[in-house]
Amino acid sequence: GGVRLAPGYAWKLRCACLTFLAWRAAAVVVCILTSLMDALLLDKPEGERRKKSFRLERRKSMVAGKLAEHRAHELVSNFLSVMVYAVAGVFVFDNLGIEVGGIVSYVGCLGLALSLGAQYMLQDLLGYAALMIDASIVVGDTVTVGSDRKGSVEA
Repeated sequence: GGVRLAPGYAWKLRCACLTFLAWRAAAVVVCILTSLMDALLLDKPEGERRKKSFRLERRKSMVAGKLAEHRAHELVSNFLSVMVYAVAGVFVFDNLGIEVGGIVSYVGCLGLALSLGAQYMLQDLLGYAALMIDASIVVGDTVTVGSDRKGSVEA
């Protein structure tokens, strides 16, 4: 008993099912990681709220602080989404019989070349993200650079 499919159709059906399952699993992983990140980064209910420093409270009251927090959340969320979907894509290509070793090594070399080429830009970007997330400098602060330059932080 049972239905028998032609070998070509069985293989296509298997590939379609695996592709669907891989993308759904990737979507679930992205949802879980985003929810976990929200739980770790966003405020807790009033009863569970920990004591926070004055600087952090001041930053949260400012619109620029909220915008920076939202940007950091979006940056991490998008990065996690790209990584999860890339792994799912490699899984799908591997199950379709496409050789992925060469593709993965090529993409790795390309990423290394781009990171070396954009090293200073990435350094500045990560420094900016650290300042925004840590809230060590907020809008309205006075900053002294070196011994002769002084100014206030603006949006």
